[in-house]
Amino acid sequence: MHRQKRFQFVLTSLVVALSVFVVFFAKATLSDGEPPTGLLFRADFDKSLDASFSCGNPKADAKEVELVEGWKGKAIVVRGEGSFCRFESAGNILAEQGTVMMWVKPLDWDMSDENFRRFFDVSAPDGSFFGLYRFCERGNLVWVVGNYKKNQYCIVEFPVSFPNEWKRGEWRHIAATWERNRFGDGYIALFINGWLVSTGFVGYVHRDIYPKSVGDYFYIGTPKQGRYEDPTKATAIDEVLIFDRALTPSEIQRIFEAQGGDVKTFFSFSEILRPPSFPSSKLGYPKQVPPPWTPLQVQKAEHLSWKVRCWGREARFGLSGLPEQITSMGANLLARPIVLKAKINGEPVQWRNQRLRLLSSSQLEVLFESQRDSPSVTLTTQVKVEFDGMMRFDIVLRPRNKKAAVRLDLLCLEVPLLQEHAYLFHANNGDFPETCSGKTPEPIWRSAFYPFVWLGDDERGLCWFAETDEGWCLAKPDDAIVIRRQGNLTLLQINFVNSSKTIREPFSITFGFHPTPVKPFPKGWRKLRMADGLFPVYPHPEPIGPGNLCVIWTGRPHSKWFGYPEAEDDAAMKQHTDRLHKEGRLALPYWNLNALSAGAPVWRQYGLLWTTMMGGDFVSGDVLAFGDPFMGVCPAAPGWSDFILGLLNEAIDRYDADGFYQDGFAARRCDNFRHGCRNRFPIFATRELFKRAYVLVKSKKPNGFIVGHMSGSLQIPILSFADGYLDGEHTRSGHYRLNGEIPPGDWLHGGLPLETMRAEYMGKQFGIIPFFLPGFYGEKRLEDTAHMMALLLLHDINPWDIHCHRETVHRIWHALDQFQVDEAEFMGYWRKDLPIQAKPPLLASLYYRKPKGLCIVLANLQAEPIKGWLSFDQQRLHMLGLQQPKKLKDALTGEDFPVKDGTAQVTVQAKSFRLLVSD
Repeated sequence: MHRQKRFQFVLTSLVVALSVFVVFFAKATLSDGEPPTGLLFRADFDKSLDASFSCGNPKADAKEVELVEGWKGKAIVVRGEGSFCRFESAGNILAEQGTVMMWVKPLDWDMSDENFRRFFDVSAPDGSFFGLYRFCERGNLVWVVGNYKKNQYCIVEFPVSFPNEWKRGEWRHIAATWERNRFGDGYIALFINGWLVSTGFVGYVHRDIYPKSVGDYFYIGTPKQGRYEDPTKATAIDEVLIFDRALTPSEIQRIFEAQGGDVKTFFSFSEILRPPSFPSSKLGYPKQVPPPWTPLQVQKAEHLSWKVRCWGREARFGLSGLPEQITSMGANLLARPIVLKAKINGEPVQWRNQRLRLLSSSQLEVLFESQRDSPSVTLTTQVKVEFDGMMRFDIVLRPRNKKAAVRLDLLCLEVPLLQEHAYLFHANNGDFPETCSGKTPEPIWRSAFYPFVWLGDDERGLCWFAETDEGWCLAKPDDAIVIRRQGNLTLLQINFVNSSKTIREPFSITFGFHPTPVKPFPKGWRKLRMADGLFPVYPHPEPIGPGNLCVIWTGRPHSKWFGYPEAEDDAAMKQHTDRLHKEGRLALPYWNLNALSAGAPVWRQYGLLWTTMMGGDFVSGDVLAFGDPFMGVCPAAPGWSDFILGLLNEAIDRYDADGFYQDGFAARRCDNFRHGCRNRFPIFATRELFKRAYVLVKSKKPNGFIVGHMSGSLQIPILSFADGYLDGEHTRSGHYRLNGEIPPGDWLHGGLPLETMRAEYMGKQFGIIPFFLPGFYGEKRLEDTAHMMALLLLHDINPWDIHCHRETVHRIWHALDQFQVDEAEFMGYWRKDLPIQAKPPLLASLYYRKPKGLCIVLANLQAEPIKGWLSFDQQRLHMLGLQQPKKLKDALTGEDFPVKDGTAQVTVQAKSFRLLVSD
C-alpha cells in the first residue's frame, strides 16, 4: 500500500487533479481498455524532446540527437559518444521498483555489429546502476542492475537472433522490470515484443547490489563514450514509458498491442485462435479408485456432522462445512475445529441457521454444501473431497439485501494445529528464491501470499493451498499468511480480508486442504533407484549402473522437439526402451505435460491461447540444440490437457514406455488473459491434468512409474499423482529461506539445516518416494559425495546417481542391498524412542530387521574427525524385537568395532559417515 502524507488543501487538490489527468491521459494514449496504473513518465518525441507526460520535471537535456520518423509520430536518433536525451530522475523513476519500455530500431547496423548499443542508463553516486543495451561480443540484448562501484551486477540477456533475427530497420518493443520481493531481494525481467524472455534474481549472492537510488538523471541513449562504442552508427528510440511498479506480463503485452504491435510475429503464430477440440477429451478420467488408494467412505457422525475416510486419513465436517477434525496415520492434527471468522460493519458475525447436507457421494468423490446466514449476509460453502484426500472449499459471501452494500472488515481462516504435529513447515511461491523449509518459525511468521503452505511432523501433516489472492483486501501484503505459536498449538491464519472492503456483489474465495501422507509407499521402494540413463545414447558413454528407473533425456533422435512425447526416430526410441526392458529397467522418457516447444506446429496454432505468459527456456544448451524455445503452457487453457494426454497415450503404446519423467511437476504461475488466468497458479487444472496422466499410465502399466521433478516446490495436491519426487536442484546456490534470510554458502557448507532435510526431502510424511538431485558439476570428489550421502542416509533418501562420485553411491547401494534394506524399518536420529545413542555431535539413524539385523548410519557433519561412541538401549531394543549386537562391522571398509557394556568406540571422518551392520 502506498503511504500517504498530509498536505495542505491546495496541494492536495492539485495532486487529485493530476491523478485524474494521468488516468485520462493513459486511457487516451496507451489502450482502449483500462490502462495499467502507475505511469510516471512518457516521452513520445512527437512535438518536442520534452516528456509528453511526467510526474517530475519534463524538460529534456539533449545532446547530439535528431528526430526521425518513429514507430508512431517522431522518434529520436542516438549514437555513441554522448548522444542522449537526459531527464531528471526525481518523480520520474523509482529505485525500488518499476518498468521501463520503449521501441528501438537499428538504423544502419545489424546483429553482426560488434559494438555496444546503449538504450537506457541510470547511474547514481552511490554506485546504483540500471542499464539496457545490446552487448558488443555476443550480440545479446542485456538488462542489468547492480552497483558499478562494487563491480557487481545481476544480468539478464537474450539472444537477439532467437527465435528470429533482429534485422536492420526493424522496430522491436523492449520492456524491462525491476522489483523487490517480500524478502528484500531483487527480481528483474526482460521482455521483447510483449514476451517475457529472461529473468534474474538479485539476492542470494549479494543482496546489497540492488539499486538504492536513481541519481540526478536518467539517460535515453549513450551518456558517455565507452569501449566498443561506434559513434557513427545510429539507433532510433520511440515511445519511452516508465511506471512506478513492475508490470505483469499481461499488462506489458496489452500495452504492446495497444501501441500497434503484433504479438503473433515473435513466434510466427497463425491466425487460428479458438478453443480446440481433440478426440482424447475423455482419456484418463478414473471410473474407479486407482491403486494404491481405497474407495471413499462417508457416514453421519455426532452433532449433525459427517465423516469422510480415505486411505490413512479421516476428516469430520461440521455444520460450517469446514473440518472439525482431521486425522492422519492415527493421529489427530487439529487442536480444535477450523473456523472462518468474519466482521461486518465492525462487529463479529454471529452465524445462525447453520446446516450441512450431503449432495452426492461415490468411491471417487464426496460433495457437501453448508449454508448459514446473519442479518446482513449469507454464506455458502461447497465442499469436495476426492479419493486421495484432497479437499476443495468454494465459499461465497452474499449481501442479503441486493440494494444495500455491506462493509466487510475481516474474513480470515484459522487452522489450529496441535504443535506436536506442526513443528516442520514448507512453503514456496513458484520460484527457487521463494522456498521456505525447516523448523516452524516461532513465535510468529508473517508472509505475503503463498499458493501453498504445509505444516507437519516427520510422519504426517496438512497442506493448505489456494490459486490466487485476487480479491483479497489486506492492510499490509505480509498479512496474508500468519503462523504463530499459542501454547500447545500452532495457529495457521489465512487473512482474506483485514482492511475494510465494500461488498455489493457475491464475494468468492476458493482454497483447499490436503492431509498427508497421500498414499502408502510400495513394498521394496528403497530398491527403486533412478539410473544414469540421462541421454538417449545406447550403450551409454558410462555404465548405467545398478539403477532401475532409467530416464531417457529429451534429445534427438528420441525426441522430435524438446520434451515432446513423440520421437524423431520411432524405431530408435523403441529399440532403446526394448534394451532397457531386457536389462530389467523401466524406461521413463523426459516428456513434459505443462510446457511445449515453440518448434511444434501446434504451438503456432494455439500457443497464444495456451501460454502462461511467464516465459520459457530460451538459452539452455539442450533446448538450443533443437533450435526453438521451450515455453510454459497452462493446463487451464482450453484444449491443452486433452491434446497432451492424447500424445502421451499414443507415445506409451508406440514406444512401450513405463511412465515418464516430468520437469516442473507443479502449477506454474499464469497471467494469460486470453484464457482467463490473471496472475494465478492453476493448481486445480494442473492437478486434474496429472491425475489423468497417472490414471492413464497405471491403466497401461500397473507397475509403471512417474517421476516429478519439483525442486523446492512441494505442491501436494499435484504431487499426489507422482510416484516419486526429485528435489535438490535449488541447493546448488543456496536458494533457501531461514527466518527470511538466505544463509551464506551452499548446502554442503552449512547452508541447509537438518530441519530442512526433514521438512522437505524425506517423503514419508508426504507419501511420495523421495529422490535427491546432486549438483557436483565440476570435479566429482569422493569426499563431497560422502558428505551428501551422510545427509541422505540419515534421512532415508536415495540420490539420483548423476553429477556426483557415482562409484561411491553404487558401493553404498550394494552394501544396503546386502543388508536387505528393502525389507527393513527405519528410525531417524530425531526419534525419542531410538534404541541407539551417539556421542554429540555425531548423529545416528537406524535401519533394522528382526531379530538381529541392524544397519546404523553414524554421521559426522562437522569439519573435523570425531572419535566418539555409539551406545545401545537394551530395553528399547527388546521392545522392537531386536538383540544387542556383540560387534559392528563397517559395511564399506570392513572394519570391526566390538560392543562392550553396550557401547562401541567409533571414529568418523569429517563430513562423512559409517555404515555399521550388526554381526
